[in-house]
Amino acid sequence: KKGGSKNIDGENPPSEGRQLLPEFKTQLSKLKFAGEVLVKEWVLSEDNVSRKQHDVIIPSKILNRQGFLTEEQKQEVDMEVPLLVAFLGKFTVNLRKKRHKASYGLTDWIRIMDKYKLTQGTQLQLWAFKHEESSQLGFALIILTQEKVPAANF
Repeated sequence: KKGGSKNIDGENPPSEGRQLLPEFKTQLSKLKFAGEVLVKEWVLSEDNVSRKQHDVIIPSKILNRQGFLTEEQKQEVDMEVPLLVAFLGKFTVNLRKKRHKASYGLTDWIRIMDKYKLTQGTQLQLWAFKHEESSQLGFALIILTQEKVPAANF
């Protein structure tokens, strides 16, 4: 394994001690999304930015432990979910249950990487949240460190 890729999936809740950017939390509230939990924080490694990496992997125990998936959602193998890129844009991606069922993959990683010119060494956070009314699962990608990021309409 090359670089500094890491999943946050220890015994303590992954969001302990971490807060979502206040400005972005306000934006999520306006969209009626709440209950955000940090599911992954990592620095992009050489492997993460290779054209072979198609999904962002999320350990299923994080989503299950935090109660983000309803029983019906747990049975789905592939579901569309929104992915908000903080202050930059929105994608519709799929959350796919991996064959071994110990993890999920968020699709379209290459498209997101290309759009925001993500490179090796960029530090990211991935947060999960739910819609207050529909219980729809959603994700937010926060780019913590990077030289230049193209602006987009949100």
